[in-house]
Amino acid sequence: MLITEMGIEEFRAILHYQMMQFQLLNIAVDKNQLLLDGNMKAMHEVEFMSSKDGLEFVLPNSNLDVSRALSRNLSSANFKNNFKKEAAEHFFSLISFKTKLRQASAKKYQIFMNKLTTSNHKIEGKLRILRSYRIKLTHIYCRDVLKEAYQESLCTQLLKI
Repeated sequence: MLITEMGIEEFRAILHYQMMQFQLLNIAVDKNQLLLDGNMKAMHEVEFMSSKDGLEFVLPNSNLDVSRALSRNLSSANFKNNFKKEAAEHFFSLISFKTKLRQASAKKYQIFMNKLTTSNHKIEGKLRILRSYRIKLTHIYCRDVLKEAYQESLCTQLLKI
């Protein structure tokens, strides 16, 4: 009975982690898409303005600063490279977002494990306690990540309005 209950708890922790990952992917796609849309339009406007067909024109409601685009030192390739450099720091990165909280959870686990090794429990009991604590930390980690992600999703939703 004990093994079955522990297996169900581990399954719940895995499901919680997968749902957290799904939510983060949705937020990342939405936020990064909002950042890209206007700039992709501007990059296409640069291509329209410097077309090889001899048909050079400017679109109405342009996202691009026309005077900057018409300067002699800005080519389509330079514009794309500058865009990539400037925009990369504003993109939503899942790895960096989760790493901050993962390090805190790993530190908590290490402290708990050090305290447990000095106790007088049998090794099987210690392993069972560590297994349960690891599941508990997984739930706490997922809750904290989703709490932080909620703020990002609110910002994204406000930008869509």
